Amino acid sequence: MQNRKCGPHTGIRRFFSYALAVTNLPASLQNNPQKRSLPRSIFVVLVCLSCRSGAARKAAAECSASTVKITKVEPPNWWVGFTPELMLLLSGQELEATKVSCNLPTLRVLRTPASAGGNYLFVWLRIGADTKPGTSVCRLWAPQGTTSFELPLSPRAPTLGKFQGLSPDDVIYLIMPDRFANGDPTNDQPAEAPGSHDRSKPRAYHGGDLHGIQIHLAYLKELGVTTLWLTPLVKNGAAQDYRGSDAVDLYAVDPHLGSLKDYQDLVAAAHKEKVKIFFDAVPNYVGPLNPWVTNPPLPDWFHGTKQHHLDSFSPLKGTFYGKPGGQAAANDPFESLVDPHAPAWMKQNLTDGGFSEFCPT
Repeated sequence: MQNRKCGPHTGIRRFFSYALAVTNLPASLQNNPQKRSLPRSIFVVLVCLSCRSGAARKAAAECSASTVKITKVEPPNWWVGFTPELMLLLSGQELEATKVSCNLPTLRVLRTPASAGGNYLFVWLRIGADTKPGTSVCRLWAPQGTTSFELPLSPRAPTLGKFQGLSPDDVIYLIMPDRFANGDPTNDQPAEAPGSHDRSKPRAYHGGDLHGIQIHLAYLKELGVTTLWLTPLVKNGAAQDYRGSDAVDLYAVDPHLGSLKDYQDLVAAAHKEKVKIFFDAVPNYVGPLNPWVTNPPLPDWFHGTKQHHLDSFSPLKGTFYGKPGGQAAANDPFESLVDPHAPAWMKQNLTDGGFSEFCPT
């Protein structure tokens, strides 16, 4: 039996053998130049398809063998004409990139430092002034393989008449969305947070959401409110994080409160009523369940670790401001900021640390 060797060009060789063997054309084709060119055209098309198929198989093999993985891109999108440069934080594995390039000629990669053993990659981009809205596909090459990610670039909404800021004439109404009104019971207990909704527990979610605020805009305006200040809306991690300060994703709306579309609808409806929306963000710390806490992108990402970090009470003895040792502290943790006799090291715990013992900042 004749031995047959299989390789990437085996199918092409067989096809060439077959195609080149067809030399005797029928008389009907010999007398018609257009028809005579038909087999040649089919031959060229099939060769091109075969080559493309081989390239696709090769690319698929490279991808299947790659251990490079991107699990998250932050921020997940951007806007054209907003900033000339942008820093992306990619999370995943084996991200020690040797090269990153994007398919838009107006999007230039400036530098790509990796950190944390390849679990994170910073991608600095320069966005050309003539960049058009669309989705850019960026490819990453690393020692362990290759992968890609998408970056949607959206047009900016008109800003005329918006972003007016606050004034002494504003009447600001502070709302904790989970405690205000339940406009959509279907999001009370998201599938990813079972057991988080329980109105009998003071620290659980109680069902309020963004749609509940929207359907009460007329009531709020009747009170004379000109600005709504909502506590943070970003995604939190624990069942008792209804207040919104313990973020696990700074670019996602907490599913208990609704979706990004729900927030956009609320803002549009409020603006129609001449009511401002004050967006509350807490960028100086995250929740203890945020992936950064156990695996920070950089060694100095936080002031300390989850186990050892600055908090407002760490330098104070129990009797310094409050009651004798062993009893609950009675002082305001911010008191040291206004105390003219408090030393600088005491103030540092609030300027460089936080007022929570649960998480570094």
